[in-house]
Amino acid sequence: KSDGSHIQRLPMQSIILSPENGCSKSFDEDIVVEGVTYSADSPITRVEISLNNGKSWHKAILRTNEVIKDDAIGPYHGWTRFHATVKKEELQGLQSVKIASRAVDSNGNVQPEKSEQHRGYLFNGWSQVQIGNSA
Repeated sequence: KSDGSHIQRLPMQSIILSPENGCSKSFDEDIVVEGVTYSADSPITRVEISLNNGKSWHKAILRTNEVIKDDAIGPYHGWTRFHATVKKEELQGLQSVKIASRAVDSNGNVQPEKSEQHRGYLFNGWSQVQIGNSA
């Protein structure tokens, strides 16, 4: 649209903020994954992380208690932090791992693995970070 209205609403999104892509962590310890999630249309009901390119998913914890309750757009429509713990037992024998995240909203919509083309705007594919074993 020539008025730009098609880029005024951000699509559902989850973004891994920690660990950073390309870093090294000891796989002899649990790894905490932290990030943020957002949806303009329906409340986010869960965020999941995968260690195997989406073959299986683990539920992350949404920090909805941090969202200000008198927010004009509602407590679940703004950015919400999440975290999950990857147990060291899941990392045994690995030299590196790619961690992916995806969001799911109250209508059952799931963040896609790959984003549609929007001329560089509105990317909402899975967030992914690759980390190496420093142990």
